[in-house]
Amino acid sequence: MDIFLLRHGLSTSNEMRLVCGAADYPLSETGKIQSEHVCSHLNQYRFSKIYASPLKRALQTIENLERQVEISIEPELIELDTGEVSHIGVDELWSSEPRYRYQGLNPDLHYPGGESLNDMLGRIGLWYDRCSNEWKQDEVVLIAGHEGTVCGILHKLLALCITHYPTFNVGNCDYVHININSDGQVRYRFVPFKDFT
Repeated sequence: MDIFLLRHGLSTSNEMRLVCGAADYPLSETGKIQSEHVCSHLNQYRFSKIYASPLKRALQTIENLERQVEISIEPELIELDTGEVSHIGVDELWSSEPRYRYQGLNPDLHYPGGESLNDMLGRIGLWYDRCSNEWKQDEVVLIAGHEGTVCGILHKLLALCITHYPTFNVGNCDYVHININSDGQVRYRFVPFKDFT
């Protein structure tokens, strides 16, 4: 079984360094170019299942993918819901409330009107358990989402300590290729965007 965890391309909120979270910002012009490159690269694979966050930036990232199957849009794959602070600058939030900078040290801290890190990890973990139970050994699965989506699934599969979150630096249009063989042995390969452009 092969699982590909893909983060979306550069969004307009990334360019403005906004908190963003689950707010629905689209790809920037640079992000659209990135998405063309990543789709061209991923077209070498034949995905048997494709799942995506419903947010524009995730769906736009895979819109040029040549696919044999329909995209299953999964609300559980959205980014961490940062509620009322979604449209302010990251630096502004961190200077006014430093605890949000170190999410892993404060995993039960809720964003005002939003969710906590533990909320997001629980949501993504339950989704993964439900869907992966239906996957067969020969599946090639693509999951298109956000940094939180990728890190959440990796934290679950690797049983990582939440205090280190986010453990991984996942850039725009980077992906992780996970191979699980018939004996259950798991291998992970991080593929940065720069490696295929």
